[in-house]
Amino acid sequence: MPPTPRAPTPGRAPTLGACATTWLDKQCKRLFDCLAAALDGRDPEGVHDMRVATRRLRAALEVFAPWMAPASADQVGCHLRRLGRALGRTREIDVALLQLSQAGDRTTPERRLAIEEVSACLVKKRRKARRRMIRAFAAVDLDRLRQTLEALPREHLAVSASALPFVTLAAAVSPELLTAARRIVAAAEMRAEVGSAEALDILHATRIDAKRLRYRIEILKPGLGDAAGEALVALRQLQDHLGGLHDDSILVALLAEVGGTVRESSRPLLAAEVQRLHALRGQRLRRDEKACRHDLATLAASGFVESLEVLLREAAPTAPVPADPRADFATPELPDENTGTPSQLLPEAPTLPCDPPRTPLKRPRASHDAALD
Repeated sequence: MPPTPRAPTPGRAPTLGACATTWLDKQCKRLFDCLAAALDGRDPEGVHDMRVATRRLRAALEVFAPWMAPASADQVGCHLRRLGRALGRTREIDVALLQLSQAGDRTTPERRLAIEEVSACLVKKRRKARRRMIRAFAAVDLDRLRQTLEALPREHLAVSASALPFVTLAAAVSPELLTAARRIVAAAEMRAEVGSAEALDILHATRIDAKRLRYRIEILKPGLGDAAGEALVALRQLQDHLGGLHDDSILVALLAEVGGTVRESSRPLLAAEVQRLHALRGQRLRRDEKACRHDLATLAASGFVESLEVLLREAAPTAPVPADPRADFATPELPDENTGTPSQLLPEAPTLPCDPPRTPLKRPRASHDAALD
């Protein structure tokens, strides 16, 4: 039986207006606190943290959209989407460079030379990505964006909505949250072959669902209380593992791209070593996929959906509960900040002996907020 979450203390839940103001103010501050580090470029965490802030702000705009002036929210959402796209490619290359640097610490001299060649190519790509990122920043009036974000919950939230009880917000978003949760656990039942384009697309869509669900529960947490903690922990762990799988997909694609460039330069020995590196990373990607499938099966068996349903029902007793959605594993539409689908990122790799057991990659995080995605 799934555990029964403890309901938040009656009378302590904030109003809808208080939720909107607190969350938007917090994420606006994070967004602009990270701006200097993102522009400087020496600390990759600046780009990472700023990107997360844009995602959380976009999630908040979607959650509070029914009570917010459409024109203002849509304009802000457009600017945030542009910033997220600009930050995304730089972030992907930063993570790939970190993965390669860690791999170079424990390999043969020949493999290390191949890693150095790939890293040099990625550094050039990073420069181009950062130039595009800065141009995108320049295209957005950041001062005006800050002013608009700060004014949104105070000037563009409907007056009649500001004092609405928390139960109104919880009831409005509960159907979406439960539908996303069911889609996540349904992915554990997929029949797609390991390493196939279909499987990677499903897991990529599941990562997006987990991210969106987590951000929305975080927005509701002041009204849900400590009972939401277990759901957030489970989602954070799943999101980390699926995020690692996505990072591996990006690296495999970059290795294939660099390998093609090296072959065209008539350096057969180096090209062969890059191809071996690509094949080994492809095998690692498949092992990571199996681990993600196991995580999903564990989450489904834990009664995750049932626990979330109880939690939301206690927070909003009148919230409608949607029927189980059909498990539709068609190729999903991806968020704007992603640069490619996993099926585009994984060329077939030849079978080679496995490399040494993997030490789990510690994804870099900001010291001030270990919960950042």
